[in-house]
Amino acid sequence: FTSVMMLLSGVVFAIIVSSISQVVMSFGEHRAEFRRKLKVAMMFLKRNAVPVGLQNRIRLYVENLLDSQMERTSKDQVMKMLSDALQGELQLMLLGKTLKSFKWFNNLDDRV
Repeated sequence: FTSVMMLLSGVVFAIIVSSISQVVMSFGEHRAEFRRKLKVAMMFLKRNAVPVGLQNRIRLYVENLLDSQMERTSKDQVMKMLSDALQGELQLMLLGKTLKSFKWFNNLDDRV
């Protein structure tokens, strides 16, 4: 029985490590895609002689837009790996941080 449990726990551990490494590799792919899209946008602006001030504002906007897209994608990937109970707990924690920033919700339990 002990041997079976040790073998089973090793398999579960390997699955978890594999899932985490897939998410990390995916982040690298998203980062490369992010850089590629930003480079294309900046090349377009330079080719069309857009003033530097406007280029900088557009670059900041595109960076922010792509960053938020990457954040949503990473959150979705992490959520898919978790059980329903852990998903709920994580959602509650993330929402709790946002709610605590409003004066009306300052007295929320620290677990939220």
